[in-house]
Amino acid sequence: FESWFHADRASPGRIHEMESYHGMLACVIAGAGLALIPRSMLESMPGHHQVDAWPLAEKWRWLTTWLIWRRGAMTRQLEAFIELLNEPLPMKAS
Repeated sequence: FESWFHADRASPGRIHEMESYHGMLACVIAGAGLALIPRSMLESMPGHHQVDAWPLAEKWRWLTTWLIWRRGAMTRQLEAFIELLNEPLPMKAS
């Protein structure tokens, strides 16, 4: 959001970061702003019919997400997850 606002020279109000999709949806329903929520998550939540949703423009749709873990806590499961993340994405059929 911040990059999008900056690029459009928009002045957002107060920005709050929340860790709960349910809390984010509740705030939007109450009229307290907007939120970024994966569509699959939104559609699984009670109250999703009370909001409008649209996909972001291609320029804003992708970002880097960092995977972090506590030093010394590498497990076989974490190693397998990292391998899975590093696999190439399958090509979509046209």
